[in-house]
Amino acid sequence: MTTGSPSSASSKQVVYRGGIARFEIPSSWVEEYEPEGGGTFYEPRDDSGTLRLNVLSFSSASDPSQEMARSALKDANGRSGEGFPLHYEVIEATEGDARLEIHRWQVAVPVLPHSVRLAIFSYTILSGQRNDPHIANEWKFVDASLRKATFSTEPGADPSHDHQGGMTQRIEPLNDEDNLRVAAQRKWVVEHYEPHAQHEYETLAGKLNLLNTIVSERWVEPGETAKLQSLGIALGDAFVQELGMCWVAVEDEFGRDPALELPGTSVLIFPLTMISKRIERGEEVNVLELFEGVCARVREVELVADSKREH
Repeated sequence: MTTGSPSSASSKQVVYRGGIARFEIPSSWVEEYEPEGGGTFYEPRDDSGTLRLNVLSFSSASDPSQEMARSALKDANGRSGEGFPLHYEVIEATEGDARLEIHRWQVAVPVLPHSVRLAIFSYTILSGQRNDPHIANEWKFVDASLRKATFSTEPGADPSHDHQGGMTQRIEPLNDEDNLRVAAQRKWVVEHYEPHAQHEYETLAGKLNLLNTIVSERWVEPGETAKLQSLGIALGDAFVQELGMCWVAVEDEFGRDPALELPGTSVLIFPLTMISKRIERGEEVNVLELFEGVCARVREVELVADSKREH
């Protein structure tokens, strides 16, 4: 176990996706990035906390970015070092038998001229672990770092760039090859129903209950990536049905994958790997909780966008 205090250790700067966000972490921490977006940062030891970052963005036809940032975090209880609205909260959760304490910082960053990015940081530890001196110091380091983080307000520094400033994403409708691939993955999931019951997949409950059964009963092994990603397509179908999102294709230097776009915003989510990456990391996955959590976040963005269109 590492015994040094993070607050006294040397640090390094994270430049997330071409400069959308810049913040400090201890130099000994590991950095991991998902091709579809999101970063994970942690000390490589069993009892370390885990810091994660995700960024949502959306745009308006005419509303000023500063006003959009204020509306995005109406419950802000602080300010970032640059004066952007910041909301901090502590959430209790469970994962399997483990009770978790999730510290969350959200920063609403105005992006000129008519957009806003919501940077969402979460630092997860076991419940009660903050009494441990090392974790207490780790949390203090993270809290101070995130409150001093800097963010780009320029549209050029965009979530469509990787963390090293890679190629820009291209977003377009699914082509014939994409549709065939998605249909084949969907078919594999649907066929877990008996032929006479496959119509149940057409309902939201039918999709979610089937997914929850496949995952909870461990019908797919962690190494069966293609099958796990097929579950992601079915999860995406559930988001389409519940939220009115649309399937699109996103192509970048990592390849070409199906994604979901929220009409009227620049929000993209990538359901293809939402289940697979968690199972491959050894996490317990509750499909219903995962679905509800993502829906809640997307609805928050949609509500802000709708309120802006009304004015």
